[in-house]
Amino acid sequence: MAQALAAGIPQLVRPMAFDQPDNAARVQRLGVGLSIRPDHYLPHTVVRMLHTLLNSQDVLTKCRFYSDVIHPDTGLAVACNAIEAVAANSETRP
Repeated sequence: MAQALAAGIPQLVRPMAFDQPDNAARVQRLGVGLSIRPDHYLPHTVVRMLHTLLNSQDVLTKCRFYSDVIHPDTGLAVACNAIEAVAANSETRP
């Protein structure tokens, strides 16, 4: 899931056990994918869901957003900006 988020790729999740149903729910809640139960995993259903995912501007936008958020360079920039903001605030205090 993390790799797909980092790559900005929509996900079709077929949860089976353990933490997979929770991960599938999170993918849907983030708007970066859909979940399909194993008993509904049929060719026509998968094709329809993939078509929806790959043609949704909303899903694409959310995938790009989360890809940017977790990209290593972005994370570093966010951390540096936060450190600089704290340092700037501490310099202005008496």
